[in-house]
Amino acid sequence: MNSPTVSAGYRTPQDEYNNAIGKPSLIPDLKHFATEGRQVNICFDQDNKPETAQRVRTAKSRMGRLLVNEGCSLRVIDLPFGQEKGVDDFIVAKGREAFDALYNTAVALELWEIKLFTLLTYPSSIALNQRFLGQLLVPEGEKLIILKAPKGTGKTE
Repeated sequence: MNSPTVSAGYRTPQDEYNNAIGKPSLIPDLKHFATEGRQVNICFDQDNKPETAQRVRTAKSRMGRLLVNEGCSLRVIDLPFGQEKGVDDFIVAKGREAFDALYNTAVALELWEIKLFTLLTYPSSIALNQRFLGQLLVPEGEKLIILKAPKGTGKTE
């Protein structure tokens, strides 16, 4: 058996062909802190590449579930997209007050996972901030058009 793959605070045992066998578990360094009733806040690095962003979301969810299963109360802090990749970069660039504000927006893991169902997989080509859609100019060469807007904004007109 090969050594387990370690990713974002958890590990998954693998066989000699690098296929996952068994269940993921917290690495010992995190397991030490995973105590009943402890509040844990996680803030992973962010990436603008859709494939990497999806892997990071999966890692947050898996590690978060493992911590919740240990009895922790888990909240997720999402970094905004920008030049800062990690929380340390964010604090250096924006300051402690900006991170405190971000910290105050943290949501429980369950709510964060629900929010994932409303995310677009790829970044949008056009973002509008108006009450009704009106005449929409379709970007040339687009093969798939998806409208994401609240009820009553004229999507079907």
